[in-house]
Amino acid sequence: MNRRGLLRAFAGGVAAATSTRHVLAQEKAAKAIRGMPAPKIKDVSVIATQPAGARLSVVKILTDQDGLYGYGCSTFTQRAELVNLAVEKYLKPLLVGKPVNRIEDNWQTCYNSSYWRNGPVLNNAISGVDEALWDIKGKQAGMPVYDLWGGKCREAVQMFANAGGAEPKDVVEGVRQAMARGYKHVRVSAGVRGGGRGGAGGGDPEGGVGGGGRATSARGLHEGAVFERAPALRRMLDVFAACRKDLGFEVELMHDMHERYEPRQAIQFVKDCEPFKLYFLEDPLSPEDNDWFRELRAQSSTPIAMGELFNNPHEWTPLITGR
Repeated sequence: MNRRGLLRAFAGGVAAATSTRHVLAQEKAAKAIRGMPAPKIKDVSVIATQPAGARLSVVKILTDQDGLYGYGCSTFTQRAELVNLAVEKYLKPLLVGKPVNRIEDNWQTCYNSSYWRNGPVLNNAISGVDEALWDIKGKQAGMPVYDLWGGKCREAVQMFANAGGAEPKDVVEGVRQAMARGYKHVRVSAGVRGGGRGGAGGGDPEGGVGGGGRATSARGLHEGAVFERAPALRRMLDVFAACRKDLGFEVELMHDMHERYEPRQAIQFVKDCEPFKLYFLEDPLSPEDNDWFRELRAQSSTPIAMGELFNNPHEWTPLITGR
């Protein structure tokens, strides 16, 4: 055999070996995929719990594979029993027997099943199911769910503390104590939380720390504090001024407006807060007044946090688009 023939034979052998390895690799991959069938949903239940008085709902999804299950949060503290019923009576029959890896399909099935949709009860129930299915997916993959979504984009996040009081000086002291504990961000409030969104019994649904003093000087037709918008806004401006005077600008300040104000009042207040350089003002407008956000942003650069009462992407997408 001459040199050219020898090279051709060698090349042919290498190609054959490469082709064989490629086929074997494909067969191995296919076998791995066929190794176990996709787990199916065996049961859906709700764990109702109440730590520190907050009514929490946790969805648990069991699969037909022993030891493989997931948890998800479906909490709607003010209507907990309705959410629990929605999960166990309406969503469970739709889901039992479905593959757990078809997360989007299961979500769409739940979302469209009632014809009327985007209400807070059903969407919270679906949220718990969705999170539980992703929890299962993460366990199957052997990695945190955030890695399935592209991995971490930061090493840590800032946390904030709450500081409240009857008078501005009380709030200042609360902020000072939070700073001593290492907090660089503090959400402040003044007066009581009365007249708010907490349902029967009032209070803050987020469990924030409120003040123990009067809300306004007005007398009501019932026992307890009366919430008046204008005095409350003036008091908060006094709080911000006191904090900046005594603590400077080394601490980031926030405030939750709890969607309590008329749009014109809210916009004026957001503008009045500009000298205090807030980290954000939370929920200045109610979801019913979403169209006013364009007017608000045009008149002030104060950062805004919003979305706590939103039920679906159709409410917050326009706000992201409108910056």
